Parts: sequence; structure tokens; C-alpha cells
Amino acid sequence: MTKNIIPLTTWDGYTLLSHAGFRERFPGASEDDEDDAPEDDSDLPWLLVTGNVSIGKQMLEAAGGQAWSRIVVDGDLHIDDGGGDLGWGDPLGQVGFVSGDVYMDAIRLDAMQSNAVGGRVVAKSAWLLAEDDCAMRRPPALRLDTQFLFAWFYRIDQLTLNPGAVIFILGDGDYCANLDLPNPVFSWHDAVHVLDERFVAYVVRDGSDDFSWHSPSIISALKRGRTIFKDGYDIACYPFHQAAQAAMAADDHRDAYLLHKKSAAIAPAYYEAWFGMAYALLREGAWEQALGVYRKAAALFPKEQTGMVNPALNHAALCAVHTRQLGLAIELASMSIEHNQESEYKESEAGQAYCYRAEAYLLSGQVGAAMADLERALELDRHLESARWLKGLAHFQRNELEQANADHAAACRYDKRYAVSYDTHGDTGFLYCADNRVDWDQIDAGAVGLPARDEAYWLNYMLHVESASLGRVPDEYRTDALCREVVRASGPDKLGYAKHLPDSAFTREIAETLIASSPGWLENIPPRFIDKALMLLARPGTHGFALAHVPGPIVDFDVCVRAVQCGESIASVPPQHVNKALCLACVTAHARRLEEVPPELIDDDLIAAAIAHGDDYGFDNCLPGMYKTRPLLELAIGQYKCALDAIPGYRVDAALFAYAEQRYGQDADWPAIVARHDRGAIERDPPAKCVTECWSVFWTEPFMLAQIAREDDYLAPYEIPDACFTQAVAEACFKRHPVYFYCIPKRFVTQAMSDTASQIDPDQIEHIPVAQRSKAICTRAIKDDAAKNLALVPLALRSVKVCVAALLDDGDQRLVPGAVYYEVFDTLIARHRKQFDLGWLYLNRAEGAMRATPRRIELAMEDCQFVLDAHANEEVDEDDLAHARHALALCHYLRGDMALAALWPQTPEQWANDEMQYFAEPLEPVDFDSHRFDGLMEDLDTLVQRRDYRSAMAQVDEAERMLAQAGCGDAVKWAHVLDKKRFVSLELGLLDVNEAACRAAIAHLERETLWCYLPEHDVIRHTLRSCYFRLGTMRERDGLPLAELEADLALIDKALALAGPAEDAGVLDPFREGHAALLGVLAAHEPSYKAAYRRAAALVV
Repeated sequence: MTKNIIPLTTWDGYTLLSHAGFRERFPGASEDDEDDAPEDDSDLPWLLVTGNVSIGKQMLEAAGGQAWSRIVVDGDLHIDDGGGDLGWGDPLGQVGFVSGDVYMDAIRLDAMQSNAVGGRVVAKSAWLLAEDDCAMRRPPALRLDTQFLFAWFYRIDQLTLNPGAVIFILGDGDYCANLDLPNPVFSWHDAVHVLDERFVAYVVRDGSDDFSWHSPSIISALKRGRTIFKDGYDIACYPFHQAAQAAMAADDHRDAYLLHKKSAAIAPAYYEAWFGMAYALLREGAWEQALGVYRKAAALFPKEQTGMVNPALNHAALCAVHTRQLGLAIELASMSIEHNQESEYKESEAGQAYCYRAEAYLLSGQVGAAMADLERALELDRHLESARWLKGLAHFQRNELEQANADHAAACRYDKRYAVSYDTHGDTGFLYCADNRVDWDQIDAGAVGLPARDEAYWLNYMLHVESASLGRVPDEYRTDALCREVVRASGPDKLGYAKHLPDSAFTREIAETLIASSPGWLENIPPRFIDKALMLLARPGTHGFALAHVPGPIVDFDVCVRAVQCGESIASVPPQHVNKALCLACVTAHARRLEEVPPELIDDDLIAAAIAHGDDYGFDNCLPGMYKTRPLLELAIGQYKCALDAIPGYRVDAALFAYAEQRYGQDADWPAIVARHDRGAIERDPPAKCVTECWSVFWTEPFMLAQIAREDDYLAPYEIPDACFTQAVAEACFKRHPVYFYCIPKRFVTQAMSDTASQIDPDQIEHIPVAQRSKAICTRAIKDDAAKNLALVPLALRSVKVCVAALLDDGDQRLVPGAVYYEVFDTLIARHRKQFDLGWLYLNRAEGAMRATPRRIELAMEDCQFVLDAHANEEVDEDDLAHARHALALCHYLRGDMALAALWPQTPEQWANDEMQYFAEPLEPVDFDSHRFDGLMEDLDTLVQRRDYRSAMAQVDEAERMLAQAGCGDAVKWAHVLDKKRFVSLELGLLDVNEAACRAAIAHLERETLWCYLPEHDVIRHTLRSCYFRLGTMRERDGLPLAELEADLALIDKALALAGPAEDAGVLDPFREGHAALLGVLAAHEPSYKAAYRRAAALVV
């Protein structure tokens, strides 16, 4: 029966539905969970539209600003989207829920919520397009009826698809390759072989993960009822293509050929069909016959896709080489090379064409041309063993035996088939099957049908198709007998059948096989098999164990230990079972799980286990520096011999080696252990990386220079221990990697290095030794970023020109030396006065006059008077006016005119100590290892996150020591360190240390001028705020006199006054309750505080 569809032309006359009413009317639906989604009846209601309606896209777009927030349709919804391109969330952005079906031309599903549609989503094309290619996303759970689904970095498992939907998907390679669906699926760039070129964009290379579907033209064509397939392609060929792939997987070359032939008969322009026919012939050894079919396939490859390799041309060239048609082989390989010639990106697969052409050149006596092609092949793919073997053959033909032997040995390392001698083999024919000829074309394509899908078919499918899923087998054929045969053939490694194995087919043996392979299969095992004995079959070091799948009575200490050894988190273990023994078992099996250990249980034994059972990545990136001290490394080696292989080579210096030799030097395997980590190990295994594999005790200068010069897996400056540097090593590091200039110890940095580093990147001034910061280096740094780099310029080089440039770049005037202060602001007034606040300029020039030696008081008074006069013309603000009055009065005081000085009321003692007449000179820059400091602070953050406050305290002390020893005046660094010290000491209950840290922070930071919109100054505000508040709340208040309570209040008020305009509005919330509590105590002593108490109490969150 045809449904009556009502066009919607107005929003008037429909019922408003509260969210409670929505949940009552549609109990199975879920509301939109976006941040702006309504949460209760006080928010905007939804508009309820009943019946089957159609809405135009323009009307939906104009729905904003109504007295309701979303539309709910109780019925079907038809949307006319106008046929344009589809934006994200468009046009369903205003639709909250549809109880029936949704009909439209094209839809982006990634903008929808799960269960937003009670029925089906019916569209000509549906799109799932992720924001980026970082991970595979999950789509909303919907029922989809579409002609085409295009998915980019989206899984499609949660969608219920109509059988006729054609799927184009690009994403994780394994996921796409193993997507076992009944629907036609074209993954990655297969679309270029089935879609018309108008609907496919240029593919820059085979490995590109950008999708090539051109959505605007696809949507437009489908709306007009046009096909998007290329001429000569028919989707009806797909079942035969799929069956051909299954036959090929079963090594049934004949059936594969015939099914591909049938596919080609239905879709004569389908490249994959012809390529599949040729490949079946090649696998059977029918080289001559395969050659002709490959050439047919090659002609069908889209010529415009020059970024993709045409494998049919490469295979055709191989067939021509094998059949000794050498001229044709050279021609075909050259065509393949030419096809990719203009491509910006060269795929490693492109090396095959050079390799096949090189072999043809060798067989025709053109050794020089062959050698050139082989060099190019290895540039494109250094692991192309056939090219390596042929290069050895070329050397052999030239009688260059040493090079021939080296290339022969290199090829053999990758593939033992290349062990054959050049004396007996002059080509690669030994790799392939012998020549053959088949008569398969005697069978007409019209007589080829799809195989019957009975139990025998499905068993053959399961046994031979690599990506086969038991879930594809229909229930009526998924018998216990078939399942047992699949289990038997699958062995201990291919266990995906377990997800779809009927309960009746399960046996104890299967359960044990699954658990022994991976405890992640536990959720698929029937409960009747789950007992303690089965749990203990899980192998330590595996992943996926979930105690949630284990019956409660079985969960004892032994099971919990095995669970954490197999991937369960310590947090999921019942608290009564969490102790040092369990944590040690966890860390021994999974070293990186040390971060899960409760901080009170972390001790040296656990750290040593994490070191010994980890790897170089975990050592460098997961263990804080405090966990990698020499005593802990020695403990790890002393307790676990395996630590000798786990500790990265760069950390095993002479002292650690001596300890290891003393501990294990008498053991029979000691020579073998040393051999795994000496220089010879790197020479024997070229891909090995010396920084991880070779102990630094064996590093010599020549060895290091060779490792630095390597093309791949080179020794980088940041990997070299300080003690291993020499002048030659430092020079080599800088020449190879000037970007890592900061990693070179300053004692090896030469003036020439500093000059070059500055020329490459002027910001490197931070890492250049202060003594080497020449005028040229400083000039480059100021030109690059004057405001940031002024603090790094030696005071002697902070000229008027340099300082003016910095202030014009919003620099800090406090960094201007007193000797040039007046001239700097005099220049700004003369040349740039329109770029600054007038009062600020003149008051700073006045300050410059006061800082001169001797003081130029008259000039300072003139500038102060200018500000006073300018205020009358409203050219300066009230703050500048007050500053000018104060400064002018100070000038009168300094001249001895106390009567005029009295205009600013102060006592003689106050005038003598007036901070306005004392000026802090900027500090000289110092050599500071900011790289090491940043590492300390990263480790400190990690330790605080793990609540390992004992280690964090040692780390913060080391960071504070670094700042103090270097004489560092960077207020932001001090703020970070002292705030961490305040927090950590309080967590440890070290109250004296906590109070001292707060007072030290205030002493360091309270005189800082804090700018409104500098994020780094918010760090200082946070630290001061926390310290003032801590000092104002740390005392017991019982019995304190009023004056003491008021002193505490003054500290808290200082904290509350430190909220920057760019900070979050809630930064003061944690202090409100303490503020109100103190005012409550004061109000009990002094009634005048009651009003302030009520105001403060009202602000408590």
C-alpha cells in the first residue's frame, strides 16, 4: 500500500514535546548526546511532527531560532536535499529522532546518533567520512538501505546493510582485507577499476590513504538516475569475481581462471577479471598464455592514474623474460616505468619494473644498463631480494667476485632460495614453476556457473580462504561436523572460528586451545568449561584476560595473578588480592604496567623487574628518569640476567659492564651475551641499531662515526651519552643533524658550529653557549623573534637598536639594561610614539632618566609633568596619572624639596625605602641545559600522575637544584618547579617543606609584572594563588587573635585577586569555601565581617 506523504511547509500547529515526554513516547530511542543537547524540561522542548512527511532542506536549515531545539517525527521522513554536495551533519542536524524510515538522495551517517532512526535510512548513497586517518571509527547503529556506501576510516560492522549495497571502503589495511561480507566490496583504490573516471580523483600513490571518490559528482549523477560505473563494467560480475578469488585461495587455478573469464564476459572492461585470469595461468606455469592476457589487463589499467603501479605490465614483463622474449620484456617494463615517471611519490613496488628490465638486459648482454636499473630498483625497495641477487649476477659477469659474493649473501639473508650458485644459474628462473600449457579456453564462458553453496562448498571456503569467517556460513550448514573440521584444520593459530562456533560444537579441548592462544577468547567460551584449571592455562605475557568473564567463586589470588600476567589491569582486581607479589607478577609479564601499580607498593624490586622485562621503547618512554639510576640498573641486572638484553645498549657503560661481568662473567653463556651486544653484532646484522643493541662500553670513536653516517637507523645526537662524545663525534653529529645541535654537550660546541646553527635557525641562540653569542648571532635572533630572544642576548650586546626592536615586537621592558633605558624610550617616543600608550612611554623614559648615572632628575620631572598635563587632555589613564604624581614627588624628595614631595604623603623613612627609586637590572643569560630540565619536568609530571610522590620529591629537588646552580631567572620555570614542590610536599605530609616552598615561591614571583594575555604568566598566577591560599589556611584558627585572622584573610584575598582575564572563570572556585569559612570565623569575632561572609558564602560552588 502506498503511504500518504504530506509536504511540510510550516512549523505552526505542531505539538511541543518535553524530553521526559519524548522518553515516555519513544522508550527505545536515545536522545542526542551532544554537548548542547537538552537535558531536562527546563531546556528548549522538541517539536513533534506526526505522520509521514516530506521536508525541504532549505526549511530545515531555517529551523534555527525557534522555540524548540530539535524535530521529532513519529512516522516516515522524506528530505529533499536539493541535489547538492552534502556537508557534515547536513541536512539532519535539526532532526532529533524519526520513528519510521528516512528517505533522501545522499546522507552522511557519521553525523548521526545511534538509534536516531527507528526504521531504515534509505538513500541512493551513504557516506561515512572520518575527521582524520588516525584510527578506524565506529558508525552509528542503523539499518541502511542504499545503492552505495562509501566509508573512509570507519568500521561498518554496526550497520545493518541491504544485500544489494555496493561498498567502497578505505581504512586499516587488515580490516579492509578481512572484511568478509556478502555485499560487493571494493577496498582502498579498487574504485579506479569500476567507477567512471569522472567519479574518481587522482590517486597520488597506491599506499595513499586519501579516498578517491568524488562525492559531488557521484551524488549528482545518482540523483539524476545515472550509473556511476565505467562503460564495460557490470556489478553482476561480482559473484563470479568473488568465487574466483575463493578458488584461487584454494589453489584451484582452473576454476579460478574460468570464473574470472565469466566475470570478464559480463564486465569486459574489468581490469581485475583479466588480471585474475592471467595470474591463474601464471600460477599454473602457462607463461606464454599468461603473457597475452596480462597485456590485455594492462591496457585496461586507467592511464590517468599515474601515481599507481600497473602490476599487469610488470607481470607481463616477467612472462616475457621467462619466455625469452627479451625485447618485448624491455618494452613492457619500460612502459611500466614510463607510466609512473611523472608521479611525485614512487612506490616500492615500482622497483619491480626496473628489476625485470634489468634481467632482460642481463640476458641480452647489456650489463651496464642492467646495473643502472638494479641500483634504481634497490633505491625504490632496498628489500627487493631479486634485485640484490641479480646485482650479484651482474658483478659475477664482470668478474667482480667480491661484490658478487656480498650481494649474493645479502639476497640469501632475506630468502634462502637465492643460495643457488651463479656458476649454474644465469637468471631467476629457479624461483618459478616450469613451463606449461593449458586447454582451459575450450570451456565457453557461458557454460560457467557459480558453485553450489552446500555444506561441501562452505567447508572448502572455510579451509582455503584466508579471510573466511565462520559467521558467513549459513546456520543450516554450520553443523558440528563442519565446525570440528574447521577447528582441526585451523590449528592453534587461526582461531577466529570461536566467535561463531555453536555451543554444541565446543569441547574442553577447544576451550583449552583458545585460552592457551589468547585469554581474550574467554568471552566466547561457554561457562560450563570455565574453571580455575582453564584460567591457569593462559600464558603470562599475553593480552585480553578479563576477570569480568570469570565466575566470582573462581576468582582467587592465583587466578588474579594469572589475569594481570595476561593483560588484566590491576585496578580490576579485587582489592584484597592486590599486594606486592601480584604487582611483581604483573610487571614481570608486562613491564609497562608499572604505571598501574598503586604508588604505595612501588619499590626498587618492582622497578628492577620493569627494567629487566621491558624493551628499549618502554625504557626510554615509559620509565621516569628516577627509575633509571645506576643502582636500579645494577639491581635489575643482579636479579634478572635478562636485563642485559632489555637495557638499551647506550646505558651499558664501562661501570655497568664491570658490574655485569662480576655478576655473570663465570657463566657459560656470558661470551654469547657479550657477543650479542658488541660491535660485531652490528656488523653481522646491518639493520640492527647500535643505540639499542650495542653496549656503549664497546663504542669507539671510529665505530660511532660510522654509525652516525649510516643511511638508515643511524646514531642520532640525542641517543649518545654525554661521556661518549668526543670532538670528532660532536662535529660529525652537527654536520649530519644540525637540527639536534642542542644535544651536543656545550664543551664540544665550537664557534663555527654556533655560527652555522644560528644561520640555519636563529632560535638556536637558546642552545648556543653564552660566551659564543656574537653580535651576528644575536642580530639574527632578534630579527627572527625579538621579543622572545632579547632575554638570551648578553647585556653588553643589548644596544638601543636591539632593545627598540624587541619592544616594537611586544617585548618586556624589564629586559632593557639601565645604561640604555633612557635612550631606548627616547627613540620610541621620537619614532614610534603612535604604536604605544603615551603614558607608558613617558613614564618609562622618566624611569630611564632616574636609572642613569648620575641621575637625570630634571629630565625625569619633565616627563612626569608631561603625563600630568596629558591627563588633562584625556590622553593618559588614571593609573598613569597616579604613577606620574608619585614619581614627581620622589624627584622633589631626591632634590631635597620636602614641601613639594609632600604632595605624595609619605614619611622620610618611607621615601628612603621607596621601591620606585630602586631598579632591578636584568640578569645576564646563563648556560642552562633546557633539554635536560624539560626531561626532568616531564618525568615529574608522570610521577605525580602515578601518585609516586616519594620519587617526585627527589625529582623536584633536582629540578630546583638545576635552576639555582645556573642562576636561572626564568620566573615561569621557577613557578612550575615550586608549585610542584608545594603540591608534592603536601601530599607527603612534609608540612615544614610545604610552607618553605610556598614562601620561596612568593619571594621569587610576587614582584613579577603579570601581563593579561600571556599564557605563561597564568602559570605564575596559579602558583602564587595556591601559595597565598595555603599560607592563609594552614594554621589552626581556634584561639587566634583577630589580627592574626585578618593577616590570614589578607593572604587569601591576595589569592583571590590573582585571576587573569584569559583564565577559566572557575579558577577561583577551589578557594571559595576556605575564604567563606575564614570570614565566618571573623564574623563571629567582629560583626562588621558578616556582610562579607554572606557574599563569600553565596559564591561557594
